[in-house]
Amino acid sequence: MNILNILLILISYIYIIKGEIDCITHSNDPSCVNYEYPIHSIMSDINRLCASMPYMPICAIEKSCKQAKSSNGICNEFSILGDSCTHDMPGMSGCNNFKKLCSKDSVVKQCSTIQSIKNLPKTMEMFSSIKSICYDMAMDGCEKCTKLNFSCDVLPIYSSLCLKMKGMSQCSNWTKMCSPSGNLLNSPISSGICN
Repeated sequence: MNILNILLILISYIYIIKGEIDCITHSNDPSCVNYEYPIHSIMSDINRLCASMPYMPICAIEKSCKQAKSSNGICNEFSILGDSCTHDMPGMSGCNNFKKLCSKDSVVKQCSTIQSIKNLPKTMEMFSSIKSICYDMAMDGCEKCTKLNFSCDVLPIYSSLCLKMKGMSQCSNWTKMCSPSGNLLNSPISSGICN
């Protein structure tokens, strides 16, 4: 038996002795109802996601929320993490804890408070729309997204293109995301994204 296995067994016994449950891996345990995923863990997961793929929409959302000094609604850090982990990139390692914590049989209340951005297009959908728009018409911002890399910040660029050319068919996802029935248009971060 290696040292890691021994440590894991010891940690398990400590939890059993103290009566504490690991709510991340046992999110269906009734004692986990009021568990809250720590803010430092949320931010660590967001930072891990954005370090791997800085062009993802949640990276721009998180940055915009910080600039707006907002942490409520769609700017709640757990909601931002949820945008990526339930909708856009759930397979990334930065979503592992979130997926366990908010699994289908989870009783954790925090998971039911997520205010994801309604109709937020996925990273690859936005990138595909950007490429299509830029193929049809050369516009400012197109040069940053010739390929999906660190300079292609998909949400701000897609929004910038669609703000200039709202009628383009490639902007239908943007129109849905920024519709008055959604929750982004009237948020503190709508400027530059929806208007």
